[in-house]
Amino acid sequence: MAGLMKLDMKCAHVAVFLALSVTLAGCSGGTSGLTTGTLLPTPAVKPPADPTVERAIQVGATTARASKCGYNFDSQKLKANYLAYEASQPGADTAKAEKAFETTRSAVAAKIPDSSEYCTDEQTATIKGDLTRHLAGDFNPPPKKAEATLADILASKDEKAYDPKEAFCRNGSCY
Repeated sequence: MAGLMKLDMKCAHVAVFLALSVTLAGCSGGTSGLTTGTLLPTPAVKPPADPTVERAIQVGATTARASKCGYNFDSQKLKANYLAYEASQPGADTAKAEKAFETTRSAVAAKIPDSSEYCTDEQTATIKGDLTRHLAGDFNPPPKKAEATLADILASKDEKAYDPKEAFCRNGSCY
């Protein structure tokens, strides 16, 4: 009887092993579309930005912000110069550029609060830089600031290097 019980246990182990193998095989090669790649989040891929729209947004927003803060410039001349610049670009779509410019200009102007609250020294310095560039004929958005990476933060000179031996030490005693 003991020998029969050993055989039944051995068969049970083999049966469990086979059932588990079949189950796992079904997950790895099936056509269900469910894979570990579909379970994990993936970063969203942004479509390439339209440079015409980017420029129109930049110039329209700068026009609205400069007007709200009392800069003395001819906004209609700036708009005309900007649209002439867009017309000179290959594959120009000036109607799209004008629509994006006007939509941005009016939306930004409507959102800006009272100029005394909005037009701080820092804000007016940014506006002045952008407006000066645009009046000179540079309609591209300003270069984006480089974002600090984790490596940059960890390599900061203000912080001492991470020492794993000190990770659990406090006031001279280690845990």
